[in-house]
Amino acid sequence: MEKVIKTVYKNNWFSIEAVPYQYEDNPYFRLTCSDSASILAKTVAGKIILTKQYRPSIDNQSYELPAGYIGHGEKPLTAAKRELLEETGFKCKGIYRIGKLKIVPSRVNNTLFCYFGEGALKVQEKSVEDRGIKLVLMGQKEFEDMIKSGSYVEAAGIAMYYLSKSKGYL
Repeated sequence: MEKVIKTVYKNNWFSIEAVPYQYEDNPYFRLTCSDSASILAKTVAGKIILTKQYRPSIDNQSYELPAGYIGHGEKPLTAAKRELLEETGFKCKGIYRIGKLKIVPSRVNNTLFCYFGEGALKVQEKSVEDRGIKLVLMGQKEFEDMIKSGSYVEAAGIAMYYLSKSKGYL
């Protein structure tokens, strides 16, 4: 029997779909978004490049790694480079794929493509100033301290940090 997936809501950023659930007669609802790319980049001076911006979903400022949706027909690596440049004005000398993540597989149907960048240099001013994204440069110990204290809460960024460490990039 073919699974019937019904879109119950859709906008420019996501859709909510009712999908069959093998354990109940009621549908299971999932959120489907475009795939995205994120990059943990280090400057030539050894600083980790972060952004800080207001997130309405948590009604607070959030420290995050540069990230964003992958455009139609765009390669994940191209998206990671574009997001880093747009949000921070930096470009990396070398970029390496560190993995793919499913952020919330219990509810969200998308993939995050993860990269590590080294030798980042500021080449221009960021181009998303009007969205309130602030550039933050932070040492590795300070970043780890933020993770340990709970003041850095972005799960993907934490996973990417430890993936990068396990692969010898940090």
